[in-house]
Amino acid sequence: MSKQQIGVAEILKKLNEYELISNDHAIFFRGHSNKDYKLEPYIYRDGIIKNEHIIFKELLLRCPQDFEHCKTTFEFLVKMQHYSLPTRLLDITTNPLIALYFACQSKSKNDAELIVFKVPKSSIKYYDSDTVSILSNLSRISYDFWITPNIDTDLMFLDDGYDEMWVEFNSQYHVKKLVYEIQSEKPHFEPRIEPNVLSKVLCVKPKMDNQRVIRQDSAFFLFGIDNFKKDKPAKLNDSLILTKNKKIIIPHSDKARIIGQLEILGITEATIFPEIEKVASYIKQIYSK
Repeated sequence: MSKQQIGVAEILKKLNEYELISNDHAIFFRGHSNKDYKLEPYIYRDGIIKNEHIIFKELLLRCPQDFEHCKTTFEFLVKMQHYSLPTRLLDITTNPLIALYFACQSKSKNDAELIVFKVPKSSIKYYDSDTVSILSNLSRISYDFWITPNIDTDLMFLDDGYDEMWVEFNSQYHVKKLVYEIQSEKPHFEPRIEPNVLSKVLCVKPKMDNQRVIRQDSAFFLFGIDNFKKDKPAKLNDSLILTKNKKIIIPHSDKARIIGQLEILGITEATIFPEIEKVASYIKQIYSK
């Protein structure tokens, strides 16, 4: 018996097996061209994290005109991410067809995966959030960023120890450096950072002022750090991954078919990537067939 082929219709039908409708949660999607990829931002691959603050500054140095309208570090990161610079952002989308495109666009022999996230609406942050500023500005801090683990963060839950812990934590050299970077974009930011904030992964909705963000229905997971050091990313809460125990795997043999079906639905390289070089590439591809 021949193996059943999978297309867009089959994927959408499979999505109906999950509890996607909720008044209290928002649904996001991500496509992996290789099902073995980890849910980690690109900056943590291949040791790039050691030079995060350098590559951030290098792109600004070489292409300042492309960032003239960016006012916050998060806005810088969004633009850098969409031009393929490794950042501490992980792309997600509200459109399953967009995620499916990214899962299938690669011609590799690896099976792909469509991942579904269910995020409490109460935990979703916006681009101008102070918490977003804190984690975003880790990108400007050198790799030797380190906060002593000797501070008893459990004190923060005790009235008599809270102020002592807070002062001790925020008086550290690297915390002060982080606050300095934050205040460069938010002068009125109060120089007090809660320790547990640094280990968060935030779901963030960006400002819709970028054509790629608009076309891709983009949102992002913004990763903090693990154990008060930059060498490892904060851990994404498994409870947010709706497909963790029942994965949606796409055989590599079905990728080309799905890309063809998505094209009929208006999901193409030219519509997802509106820059002229991408549109030109798509036109060239069509007329080279």
